[in-house]
Amino acid sequence: MKIYDKDIYRKQEGMKNTIIIIVVFLIGFIAGYFASTLGIVGNSTNTLTNDIETNIVQSVSLK
Repeated sequence: MKIYDKDIYRKQEGMKNTIIIIVVFLIGFIAGYFASTLGIVGNSTNTLTNDIETNIVQSVSLK
């Protein structure tokens, strides 16, 4: 019986670890989705890119 109990315990631990990994991934995915929807992520990069593009267009226009 001890071998059978050890096998069951190993399977339960493996399933528990798999479920934990999936739950952590889903929480991160949902948090990232809401952050991008609310505009928290990426605003500084977009602003910097727009400023660089504006400066390039202005400098080309002045020549």
